[in-house]
Amino acid sequence: MPRLPTNVDGLGIITQVEFYVGSDLRDADTSTPYEFKLDTLEVEDGELKVTFAAYTSDGKSTKKALSLTVDNGVSKGAEFHVQQGEEFLRNSKWDDAINAGRVALKAKKGFNPARMVLARAYMGKNVFRSRPKVCRGYRCRRSQEPSWPGIGRGDQATASVQHR
Repeated sequence: MPRLPTNVDGLGIITQVEFYVGSDLRDADTSTPYEFKLDTLEVEDGELKVTFAAYTSDGKSTKKALSLTVDNGVSKGAEFHVQQGEEFLRNSKWDDAINAGRVALKAKKGFNPARMVLARAYMGKNVFRSRPKVCRGYRCRRSQEPSWPGIGRGDQATASVQHR
C-alpha cells in the first residue's frame, strides 16, 4: 500500500490533517509525521483525486489536491495474478502473494484459485483474523473455522449461541 507523507509548513501550529479520496474523508492525523495509507485495491483503476486539508490551532486551514493514476494491473486478468501469487508462495513471499491474490479477486470476483493463494499466504504468515465474541447473557462459542480477510466464507463471523 502506498504511504502518502504530507508536509505542512507556514500555517502555524497544525492541529489536524485530513486525507480525502474523492470527496470521502478517509483518515485524519493529529501528530507528525502526517502519513496516510491508501489501499489502491479499494478504488477503481484510473484517475483518482486525493486531497489533504490542514487545520491550525488559530482557525486557519488550507487544502492541497493531487491527481493520481491507479494501475493495479487488474487488466492483466485473474489467472495472471494467481500465477504470480503461486510463484510468491514458492518463495515464501507471503505479502506479495496476498497482494497478487487480492488483485486476482478484483479482476474476477469469487475466483477460487485466487482464494487459495490468499489462504496459503495467510497460513504461511500464520495470520488468522478472529472476530470478537459479543453475546451478553448468552454462552457463546466461535466456530473452529479460521478466518482470513478477502477469501470468502471466513469473512463472515460464525458463532453458536446457547441461552444460559
